[in-house]
Amino acid sequence: MTTRPSFVAPHLAAIKSYVGTPPGAEFVRLNAMESAYGFEEWQGEWLDALKQVEVNRYPAPPTQVLDDLRPFFAVPDQAAMLAGNGSDELIQMLFMLCGGRQLRVLAPTPTFVMYEHITQVLGGQFIGVPLNADFTLAPAAFAAAIDKHKPNIICLSMPNNPTGNFFAAQTVQKAVASGALTLVDCAYRFFADPPALPALPQHPNLVILYTLSKIGMAGLRFGFMAADPALINELHKVRLPYNINALTQASMRFVLGKMEHFIRAAQRTAAARDRMFAQLQKLPGLRPYPSKTNFILVRCEAKPADAIWAELHAKKILVKQLHGGDPALHQCLRVSMGKPDENALFLDALQACL
Repeated sequence: MTTRPSFVAPHLAAIKSYVGTPPGAEFVRLNAMESAYGFEEWQGEWLDALKQVEVNRYPAPPTQVLDDLRPFFAVPDQAAMLAGNGSDELIQMLFMLCGGRQLRVLAPTPTFVMYEHITQVLGGQFIGVPLNADFTLAPAAFAAAIDKHKPNIICLSMPNNPTGNFFAAQTVQKAVASGALTLVDCAYRFFADPPALPALPQHPNLVILYTLSKIGMAGLRFGFMAADPALINELHKVRLPYNINALTQASMRFVLGKMEHFIRAAQRTAAARDRMFAQLQKLPGLRPYPSKTNFILVRCEAKPADAIWAELHAKKILVKQLHGGDPALHQCLRVSMGKPDENALFLDALQACL
């Protein structure tokens, strides 16, 4: 066992690293909320665009890319935008800006694990508000937690990962009205229409976060936020220089000409999700939860989740094992949508497991 160096900050001792370990190409990968659809049909055209990049030069700010993305995400002209190396970096920037060890982050739980992880790394306090058994959020419990803890930041994943559901629009309104910086994470923007959100120009403490990872660009690591210009100006103080590399920017410029394709692919994925949900409902011993994302959360009621996960893994099919983490996810697995043949393989293998 490796001894922890003495100069490492003590509060990091109990924190586990977040390590992604992509499997080999022989696996059907339904574990990471990725899109099954990428650049395959335009690979030559995309590589030609990359050949034009001067990789010996530092990249320019991605200002034009952000401006061109604005209409696809309905970002109002009065809002400013900031790009990050995935939405994770943007969350980290916000948390650094708002206090470090004085940070108090509140979120419904279970939710996206990086809210708690980044808070802990910075030495702040993470406050989870447990969801109901059906993964809805009790308004009274949410309001009471805000009043008690007076968080700097409130994080709301809309829809929520890993439960797949939207919180009520009133939940966002309550968070914004509290005065805390309210982060609304819209990572799954194109898989369902969200509830109406408060208007950005009227709420300087509201931040809306987007990523392109879920619709086919997870490998590019590009996300962005929209917020009040004054807040974006402050965030530049904690942003590392040249955080969006030149190859990612060239890829994003290429993608902008194909956005309608990626949006249609997301719509096909949403339709596949609804079909799979209906099929999962017919299988005995499973309880699937309705989803507005590109994945479905499933509770295994007749056979342990880890046993089902292991049998699927043996068949070269990967899903996400959530059992053993948050108690609310007892005996739960999460399956992302793949291409039609991959979804069919999963369902056949799952039925055999059961």
